[in-house]
Amino acid sequence: GFLCTALFFFLSGYGVYESAKKRGGYFEHYISKKVITILVPYWIINIAYLAADYATSGAIDLRNLCISSVWPVYNRAAWYVISVFIVYFFMYFTMHLLKLKHTKMYIAMAGLLIVYTVVFYLLKCGSQWFVSTFAVLFGILFSDYKEKILRKSNLLLEVAVFTLLYVGMLWRRDYVPYSGKAIIKIILSLIAPLIVVTIMEKRRVETKWLNYIGAASYEIYLVQGLFVQYLKLPDTQLFMVEVSPLVNVILAVLTGVLVSKPIGMIVSGLQKRMISS
Repeated sequence: GFLCTALFFFLSGYGVYESAKKRGGYFEHYISKKVITILVPYWIINIAYLAADYATSGAIDLRNLCISSVWPVYNRAAWYVISVFIVYFFMYFTMHLLKLKHTKMYIAMAGLLIVYTVVFYLLKCGSQWFVSTFAVLFGILFSDYKEKILRKSNLLLEVAVFTLLYVGMLWRRDYVPYSGKAIIKIILSLIAPLIVVTIMEKRRVETKWLNYIGAASYEIYLVQGLFVQYLKLPDTQLFMVEVSPLVNVILAVLTGVLVSKPIGMIVSGLQKRMISS
């Protein structure tokens, strides 16, 4: 998870920065493009968590109700939702509002990310995960210096370069693999981004399907905690170890795909209203 999360932030920083450089008005509709897209699905699905909490306990904790609107109280695994929002705000703030470029922008982004990581460490939210947001800055740097790093634009070489970057930047002693299974998992986590980038490059899958998969996966991740936390399954060792995780995954995927379209319609409607106003 640690490495793949960093790869996501790298690609995110690289992609957003590339778009901002190519399109001068990229951040013009920042609220509708980023804030609504990220937070509205989170808030909608948070209602389901509140309902499930009420169904299981017969009451709603007012403190959790307030905090859950800005932090994933019920599904800690969705910490990245708020992190993505904060990181995008940093980019919007430094590039669009302050209009910083190159060295000044790098320093400002690094400073904001350090403050962000320290704050969440003090809040005891697990700073080891938030460090991966620094990968956004590496994505920005790679965008500016890729021509010097890569004399020839080679897809495999590009993927190899940023993969090695992350292995060096994020590897920790307790992540060193001690078994063949761990090694296989790490190899697969490194191959996954390569497959996605190759598909996009070769256009073997229509963009609309890739967008749908991306949108649905966001909702899948948001809802998976519902089944982990609230679904009552038979308490036998065999069932819980072998079957329960699989059932949770299947239910999360089905629910995520089902809610993706209606949530997408709500988000699109809000975006159109924001842009038109």
